[in-house]
Amino acid sequence: MTDDNGILGSVPGRYISEASNKLPPAETATDDPVTVAVDAAWAGPVWITYERKRMRHGRHSHWAWVAVRAEKAGP
Repeated sequence: MTDDNGILGSVPGRYISEASNKLPPAETATDDPVTVAVDAAWAGPVWITYERKRMRHGRHSHWAWVAVRAEKAGP
């Protein structure tokens, strides 16, 4: 089984970051997954889907948004 992430590997990081700035704080968010539209100049409008993930480091942890899929937005 393979995970299909669409065109996520082709989306430059600055657009992934730009879209993640539109998301609510991961610690208090209730919706999961969340999809956000961003205008990626190289490809036009792109939908990027994020999931909340718990990041752990030793005994400490925090919530973060992780991009899991991207696809071109339809016309």
